[in-house]
Parts: sequence; structure tokens; C-alpha cells
Amino acid sequence: MASTDGCVEFKNNKVYVEDVYKVNNVDNSTGNIDFVGSVIINGDVKEGFSVTAAGDIKIRGMVEGAYIKSDGDVVISKGMNGMSKGSIYAKGNITSKYIENATIVSEKNIYAEALINSDVKAGDSIIIKGLISSIIGGTTAAKNKIYAKTIGNKTNPETNIIIDLTEYIEEQKEIEKKIRMNRRLKEELSEKNNKIKEIDEKYELIINSSLDAENKNSVQKQLMLMKIKINNEISEIKKQLQEEIPSDNITEHRIICKGIIYSNTRITIGWLKYRVRQDISYSKIYNDGNEIVILPLNPSDIEP
Repeated sequence: MASTDGCVEFKNNKVYVEDVYKVNNVDNSTGNIDFVGSVIINGDVKEGFSVTAAGDIKIRGMVEGAYIKSDGDVVISKGMNGMSKGSIYAKGNITSKYIENATIVSEKNIYAEALINSDVKAGDSIIIKGLISSIIGGTTAAKNKIYAKTIGNKTNPETNIIIDLTEYIEEQKEIEKKIRMNRRLKEELSEKNNKIKEIDEKYELIINSSLDAENKNSVQKQLMLMKIKINNEISEIKKQLQEEIPSDNITEHRIICKGIIYSNTRITIGWLKYRVRQDISYSKIYNDGNEIVILPLNPSDIEP
């Protein structure tokens, strides 16, 4: 029995169970890899093979038309050419020198120097930095930010850039629902405070009334029980009103381009679309709730 799942090795007359699986290349010599921990590949992943890991996957070479799936992060030192059939899925971040002709999905962020003719989706942001820092062709979609130096190129291939505001829209519905509920709670709080005043006034009247002591005590006890009950309800309402309402600024979900966005780039931000017909330089683009806004970059916009 081993205390952990992993790769069994026999070294120096002892049995070890490692939670990191290491190979030189993924090819006919290894076959596909499906491992319960992290995987380190010192070379390449060849066309047609797959690597699946419950931990991180680190590839020091390049990936050809292969399938990569990780419950953690994926790092590819020399880049990926998917050959129009390769794909990567990661619950964590995906980092690759370049990504070409591939399908990439990350639940968090994607980092690369170039995206070329690929279908790329990030649950948070896509950051393209480096010498090339370009998005050319394909579809690039993120929920927070897309950052690059160049989008499209001089040959004007169709390049689709998408900021997905589905989660933002759902959050706004919840915020509006919370605001309506708080409005009702404030009205209810005002009513209950008025009831407390009424009880206090009745209590004073009973004290000054001509009722005998036994009846006075009985009525006073009933009023005090009512007051305690309402005060408990008031405390619960105040507790609910103290809960913070989350805030998210729609203009923070944006596209940032340090260089040129070439014509024939198609931009979608939530429910609004914009087709670039003339090159745009050094700009940030966002949906302000009514229209797509294109503005020059500020120094604070440049570093993602």
C-alpha cells in the first residue's frame, strides 16, 4: 500500500511512488499519458497523442496536433502547432510561447507571444506579450480583458475578438434583485420601528390606566413579548441590509491594443458588435452599456 497515488519507480533497491511523472517525449515509445499527479515532459508531444493529468503539465519542447488536458496549469516552452486538430483544456492558466491552428480553453488566464488562426477561450483574461505580441485570424474570447500589441495583420484576415459579458449580465441581474430586496427590507424595517413605538405608547397607557394590578401585569407581559419578537426581527433585517452588494464596472471588461488593430477585425463585447473598417492604433475598446467606445490608451492601461 502507498500513502499517495502516483508513478511507481524502483531505485536503489527501494520502491518509490512519485506524484510527478517525467518523460522525455510523448510518442510511440510512451503512448498516451493519463496520470493522477503532475506531468513533466522534457521534449515534445507528437501529433495524435494525448496527455491528461490531475495536476500541472509542463512541456519543455513543443506540442504538435495533440490533446492536452490538465486540472491545473499547462506550460509549453516552445509553443504549439495544433495542425487544426490539436487542443488544450486547463482548469488553471495556460502559458505557451505561441499557439497556432489549435483549440485552447482555460478556466483562468491564457498567456502567449502569438495566437495564430486559433479558437481560444479564457475564463478570465488573455494576455499576449513578447516580441510578436499578435493575434492573427481565428477567434479569441475572454470574460475580462484581451491584451495584445497587434490584432490582425496587413493581409486583413478575419480576426474575431470577443469579450463575453454573460457572467457580468447575470451578476447585474443578481445585483438588481438584491437592490429591490433591500428596498423592501427598508420599508419593512420602518414598519417594525413604528410598531415598536406603538407598543411603547400602549405600555405607557397601561401603566397610567385604572386597570387592577393583575390585568396590568398580564397586558404588560404580552406587550413586552411582542416587543422582543419585533426587535429580533429588526435585528435580522439589519443584518441582511449590512450584506455588501457586489459591484462590477462594465468598462473594465475591455480590449487593449498597444499597436494596431487592422481592418476586418470583428469585435463583440457582450450584446454589441463592431467591425473595424479602418486601422485603429493604440486604443482601448469597451462596452459602456450603450455603445462600443474606442479611446486612446492611458499609461495605466498599458501593463495588464
